[in-house]
Formats: sequence, structure tokens, C-alpha cells
Amino acid sequence: MRVIETLEMVGDRLQVALVVCTFPERGGDLEILYANAPAAFLFGYTTPRELVGADVRSLMPESVAKHHQAHVTGYKDRYEASGGHATRQGSIMGQWRDLQGVKKDGSLCDIQANVADIKNSEERYFVAIFRDRSVELKREVDLAAKIEEVEQLRAEAEKAKREAQDALLKEKKLTGQISLLRQIFLGTVGLVAMLGLLIIASWVTGNQDSKDALAMIERVLLVMTGILGYAMASVFDSRNKGAE
Repeated sequence: MRVIETLEMVGDRLQVALVVCTFPERGGDLEILYANAPAAFLFGYTTPRELVGADVRSLMPESVAKHHQAHVTGYKDRYEASGGHATRQGSIMGQWRDLQGVKKDGSLCDIQANVADIKNSEERYFVAIFRDRSVELKREVDLAAKIEEVEQLRAEAEKAKREAQDALLKEKKLTGQISLLRQIFLGTVGLVAMLGLLIIASWVTGNQDSKDALAMIERVLLVMTGILGYAMASVFDSRNKGAE
């Protein structure tokens, strides 16, 4: 039984898109002799018969089709030079390749293709098997998008962690400064109270030594007041920087 007749009987039952073409003649053109229903569906045709008789290059993008004839002619030359034995060196023959096909409406579709040459008695054909890659590519794109989203969330989490650590350090620094400021303030208040008591004592007794001690305390008080002012300015400056 001839190959085409056999395929016409069982080809539509196959789960892959199948296209059978003539073996290249002198011109290098490959005419489609048979296509099954999955192939028609993959390339956007209503029935497989719409593909029969067409040049197989009609299923290829222009960038591929313009080089196809040279590849076919080269394969035919190697085939004849080898005495009728198929040669696959530097060829798509026998290998799955990721390609783009052209549908009936001119749009592109992502496919995998594997091409083989078969010989049955005096018959010689090229047989191309196609698989739809659109679902696989969509999964790859979705996976890449999820990975990118995870990486972005991870980067944001790392940034938030660093910001929290910086905020904690600033808070500890401000807490230490406020504690120091409180101690200076309490010390200053104590000195003011002592100064008040000495002033009252000097007024009551009129003692010169008390007046000298009072002058000393006044000088110390001025120094403490300066330190208190500097400490307060440092704290406010740190808070402003932290707010920025």
C-alpha cells in the first residue's frame, strides 16, 4: 500500500500535526501531498485538503522561507552523492527544533518541528511532524513572571528589613541621647535648687564666703546650662535627620 493511502486512513487519528511533501526535484520546491486534521487546525485551515498542493514554504515566515530552497537543494545533492542514503549533518532532519509557523490568516504560531525523509519502494517523501508550543510558552512566560514577582517581593522584604534595622538603631541612639539629656537636666535643676538655697542663706546671714561660693556656683551653672543647651540641640538635630 502506498504511503499516502495509508496516511489517509489513519493520519487523522494521530495526536500530532503531520504534513507529507514531495521529495525535492531540480527546482527544490516541496509540494504538500498530505496533511492531517491536527495540522490543518494548527495552521488555521478549515480542512486538510486546503493544504494539499501548496508549497510547504507557505507555512514558514518570510525570513525562513527565503533560505529554505537552498537547504532543500543542498540536502538533495548530499542525498544523491551518498548513493541514496539520508544525511543529517547540519540539517533539521531528525531533530526537534523550536520554530514559528505561518497560519492561513498570516499570523505566526509557535511550533516544534521534526522532519524526516522516508522511502517506500520507488516512493520518496519528506514527512514533517509539528507540535503546538503556545501552551508551553505561556507556561514559561507565566513562570518567569512569577519568578520576577517573587524576586521583587524578596527585594522589597530585604529593603523593609534594612529600614527597620536602621530605624531601630536610630531609636536606640535617640533613647541614649534623651537619657543623657534627662540626667543633665536633673543635674542642672539640682544646681539651681542649691543656688536658690545659697542665695537665701547669703541674704539672711550676709556672709561674704557664701557670696564667693554663690559666684562659683553661678559659673558652674552657666557651664551646665551651656552643656544642656548643646545636648538639646544635638537631640533635636538627630530627630530631624531621622525624619528625613
